[in-house]
Amino acid sequence: MPARAQDQCEPDCVPVGDWRISVGMGAGMRSNPLHQGEDIPLVLLPEVSYYGERFFLENLEMGFTLFEDRRHQFNLLLTPGYDQMYFNRWDPFNFTGNGGFFASAGGGPAAASSYSINISAMPARTDSATPGTGPAGSASAGGVYVPQAERVIINDQVITAEAGSRTFIGADGNLITVSVVDSTINIGGVAPGDRVVLDGVGSVEARAGARLQWDQTAMPEFSGSPRRVSVGVDGQNRYLLSAEAAPQILVEAARQIPAKEVAHRKMAGLAGIEYAYSLDMLSLHLQALTDVTGVHEGHEVRMALMLPWLWGEQRWALTLGTNYKSRGILDYYYGVSARDVDDSALFYTPASAGMERLLRLDWQKPLSRHWSLRAMLQYVELPREIHASPLVSDRSVGTLFFGGVYHF
Repeated sequence: MPARAQDQCEPDCVPVGDWRISVGMGAGMRSNPLHQGEDIPLVLLPEVSYYGERFFLENLEMGFTLFEDRRHQFNLLLTPGYDQMYFNRWDPFNFTGNGGFFASAGGGPAAASSYSINISAMPARTDSATPGTGPAGSASAGGVYVPQAERVIINDQVITAEAGSRTFIGADGNLITVSVVDSTINIGGVAPGDRVVLDGVGSVEARAGARLQWDQTAMPEFSGSPRRVSVGVDGQNRYLLSAEAAPQILVEAARQIPAKEVAHRKMAGLAGIEYAYSLDMLSLHLQALTDVTGVHEGHEVRMALMLPWLWGEQRWALTLGTNYKSRGILDYYYGVSARDVDDSALFYTPASAGMERLLRLDWQKPLSRHWSLRAMLQYVELPREIHASPLVSDRSVGTLFFGGVYHF
């Protein structure tokens, strides 16, 4: 938590005009979400801070206090963006514990992210067959398997990821069954006239015996996430697939690009205003920042809620945070264009802005005047707009550190 600069210092503040320098030494790691990106070791974590009457410096960030009283604080803030740290192993943020997530503080019902979908059709009819006969949801030989989809719609009806089974009448009077088991949604009994729409699809595979047919007329040039696939069935029980993405992207399971093979991503400088509201056991921090270096001309809105407490000599802090990033930021760092690859089928432009989410736990125990123990555990969930990029393999970033801290 940002310390308050005061002349008469109490436990949660720093004296005006004093420099504070410390070095954390221990074992830690920050995961790298980029495809074939190397995880980042955290061994040495230097920290430098200075608080004057108005000016303050905290590691890579600096600011100027416009107003401050017991509860409220308004600051002008200048801080680097941090998305480039995943592309550069020696980025300055890779030598800080917070990873730059928060400067001073350290569409409709979705089926679920990463839900698998199994789709099977009605058995082939005979002349004596009538609509809806046969076991509900009985499958034809083979089917369509989708390893990941974030939204499922059957005949314009959104399917939510609720455990259990349900049935409803299809377009041809057939019974369609939907069952959710663990992380898989099973859809059976689709017939000609039914239409299953899947958003956020990474790949489509054919089960043994399935007969697939691509609808070439419904495939415009791939334009980014969310990728959408429609699965229908014709009179011969062939699965008719159409999609926004080109069929080779789907069949080859979302080809990915190693981050080290793309163009260099620069560090951006962000400037804006910060507001902090402090209670005895709770603090709220809000930052509105924009790029002032012309790197991506995007903006961020960061918010964090912090709960610190003491347990004997041990100091704990729990942080919940979000970080809204504009489309310009996501496109510059995670978009793919002619600057990166020659194959236009791999181009990617985020469809919208995105929101990161953070959960963090800090612990510190003083041992002597100069030494203390420190542990930190942090989890950041990346937005779908980042995860859909061919540059990104993982949906989250984890950070862990434990070691000793020497205070100069």
